[in-house]
Amino acid sequence: MGRPLSMDLRERIVRAVEGGRSRRGAAAQFAVSESCAIKLMQRWERTGSVAPAPIGGRKQYKLAAHADRVRALVDARPDATIDELWAALKEAGIAVGRSAVGRFLKALGLTHKKRRSTPPSKRGPTSRRRARRGANTSRG
Repeated sequence: MGRPLSMDLRERIVRAVEGGRSRRGAAAQFAVSESCAIKLMQRWERTGSVAPAPIGGRKQYKLAAHADRVRALVDARPDATIDELWAALKEAGIAVGRSAVGRFLKALGLTHKKRRSTPPSKRGPTSRRRARRGANTSRG
């Protein structure tokens, strides 16, 4: 990702457009993309500033405002699946995606993995054992 345009260049583009040039004409004059000049003028009209928006950072989780409710649901049913928590939140009128619930639980440190004390499968291993490195696997 490139750096933001200098404030001087941003101000010159705005002055050119306000002086009568078209946005595309100003873009050609100052060797920037048309979308750059158009978006810069939209920002100028909307906020009155040509300063660039902050780059990077993290967005807040949608469920951050409902953290207490999520913790209460997990405390009430620690073995609930993400789908069950998602359904409970939906019933409470909190509309988020299923994956948002999983990401938020991970951010809170509330994982939904099986406990280590869970007994292994009674049917046996689910995949074949791998041959040892260097073992002769061909029969002949």
